[in-house]
Amino acid sequence: MIRVRDKDEYKRIIDSSELVLVDFHNESNPESRYFSMVLEDLAWRFRKYIKLVRVDMDEAKEIVEMENVRSAPKVRLYLKGQCIFEQDGCFMDYEKDMLVLRRGIRSVLKKYGLNYKI
Repeated sequence: MIRVRDKDEYKRIIDSSELVLVDFHNESNPESRYFSMVLEDLAWRFRKYIKLVRVDMDEAKEIVEMENVRSAPKVRLYLKGQCIFEQDGCFMDYEKDMLVLRRGIRSVLKKYGLNYKI
């Protein structure tokens, strides 16, 4: 997991990596803290394919504004700099959240001809 605070570093990572999962996170929000743990588990399992970037909404206001993020938790998946998947919120149920993320990401990747076991 990479913590990003600078918008130039954020753009560099998004544009230079194949797959980047971005966690827009707010430490004061219990749902956001929980969902970040789910995303860390997902990214760890699929670390060969996906790089996880965490953006703290309180620390990286320029990135939040640039990306027009209004609430946390929010996750976005970028493929070569293009956002191809986005999810707002969570169920606060680990199994459901993991299932929805995995199916959603796998489905969108198939549209781009990528068949990773996610």
